[in-house]
Amino acid sequence: MSSHVARITERDVEWLEWASRWRFVTGPAIAREWERRGETVWPQAVDRRLRAFVQLGLVEFERVLADAPRLFWLTRAGMQMAGVEGAVVSPKFADIRHDVTVLDVAHWLASERAASHTLITEREIRRSETPNQHEAVELHYALHLPERTTHSRAYPDLVSVNSNGRAWGHEVEWSKKEHRRLVRLMLGYAASDVYAGAVYYA
Repeated sequence: MSSHVARITERDVEWLEWASRWRFVTGPAIAREWERRGETVWPQAVDRRLRAFVQLGLVEFERVLADAPRLFWLTRAGMQMAGVEGAVVSPKFADIRHDVTVLDVAHWLASERAASHTLITEREIRRSETPNQHEAVELHYALHLPERTTHSRAYPDLVSVNSNGRAWGHEVEWSKKEHRRLVRLMLGYAASDVYAGAVYYA
């Protein structure tokens, strides 16, 4: 009895590329994104393809919360298939509800501003602007936090950039931040030549 081996399609690669922008994604989030793009995607079809990704070793998954969908994230093989570099990341339990909300906010922003703004995610900023031991990495969308004795960077949850290159930071807050850190973050936005401002979703 032979087993069926899933094959990767062009749409699958697009799904993996989109998933690489986040720490994790869910089946409903994938279906919602492609519906926003004007395609009809059935939940059963999404589940079937995600199972195929798991079979091929391109994603891993876990159901962390009983009242939430399964979480899927790319393996190293999945990142290679998507053509992206950087560290492999997986869900952090303490941040799951925050990260799910970021997906919701991103969908709303993409739906409202798709024609006039480019959306950039925290994962994309971290991949291009995280310092390493081999080379100095210039800040652009990452924030330099003032009032620290050492160089410190912060990475917005989301950034929307208009056609003139002016950016807005978008921050989802699920818990109360320590006052000094919140002030430093806001001063980081205020001091940046890139950002027109920041929006907080609390």
